[in-house]
Amino acid sequence: MLNVTRGRSRQEVAEIVCAHRQSVGIWVRSYRAAGATGFAVAQGRAKPAQVDGEELENFRVFREHVLAQLQSFVHGSQSLLRYVGLLSQ
Repeated sequence: MLNVTRGRSRQEVAEIVCAHRQSVGIWVRSYRAAGATGFAVAQGRAKPAQVDGEELENFRVFREHVLAQLQSFVHGSQSLLRYVGLLSQ
């Protein structure tokens, strides 16, 4: 909004914020009509996420893999720090 009030065109603002010019126009109208509360997203506007059981299981397996790798890295880092004397036993 600040860029628009300072005289920049909606197209210029759209390029700055990587949005479509029409989106900037919608934001400006919302702000002028309701102030900052005009930016609130109305409840129930978005489609609920739909994740099937296979996707959920794949994510769980991936998460466990990442956590195991992270634990291994942390353990290895602590061992190395102890070896060089930067971490007490």
